Amino acid sequence: MREMSFRNLFAVPGSILLSLLLGGGAGRNVHGQTPQECGSVSGVVKIAARALSPPLFPVTKDEKYCGKEKSSHRLLVGRGGGVQSAVVYLESVRQEKMPDISSRTVLEQKGCEYVPHILLVPVGGELTIVNGDPILHNVHAYQSAEPEQTKFNIAQPVKGQRTIVGRENFTHAGIFMVTCDAGHPWMNAYVFVTPHRCYALTDKDGRFTLRDVPPGKYRLSMWHEGVAVAGAEMDGGKVRSYRYESPYEYQQAIVVHEGKETKSDFSFALRNQGIVSRAR
Repeated sequence: MREMSFRNLFAVPGSILLSLLLGGGAGRNVHGQTPQECGSVSGVVKIAARALSPPLFPVTKDEKYCGKEKSSHRLLVGRGGGVQSAVVYLESVRQEKMPDISSRTVLEQKGCEYVPHILLVPVGGELTIVNGDPILHNVHAYQSAEPEQTKFNIAQPVKGQRTIVGRENFTHAGIFMVTCDAGHPWMNAYVFVTPHRCYALTDKDGRFTLRDVPPGKYRLSMWHEGVAVAGAEMDGGKVRSYRYESPYEYQQAIVVHEGKETKSDFSFALRNQGIVSRAR
């Protein structure tokens, strides 16, 4: 069973108003405030110590397109120890409009990997899935639950095939873990369904910025997926799926002031002898 932690990861506001007409004065942002009334939050996420080398997963199917082995990309470290693709967000943000759902996020299967590895999809948004390989892949998304529940499972046997995952799959905040059951157990990704706009993915040097934040006191949260392999499910002598350690989750109390930038950094150490890859 795939292991994920959702310890109050999303503190959804008591009400998210559905009308796009509320709070929408001229020159005002999604929170109903002018840019001068808002602040921002920025910082960097770092790993406390460098690890040695990335784990290698053996490829036992479709070697012509996938290669003989695959490297883990669950921890990507860039300049100065900055960690790429950590999710940083504010809890309990006062929200007067729904997140922007005008654009559609794309998840591609390319070189027998999911690209990107971490995605942010707003509540009420849509996801486009594309197969960039000339082999069968499937996108099997699990929602946090015990037992785990399949959210959607889409097979794509043809290169260039595109499938739209509709809004009915993204009605509530949460995290989906995505895997490929077509003989590619190293393939995995995470989809964050976000209830407001104050979410960010760290860049290749671990930096993040949250803009247009209403002044106030908040909990700033950081989430990074588990890195170490905790076990595997076998099928006929081959690995069917990998299990990973629980995510790394941290919080800080911050204050955002009107028209000011709040600085806040995160640093964490791996629970086990860590393995990292170079940030891409």
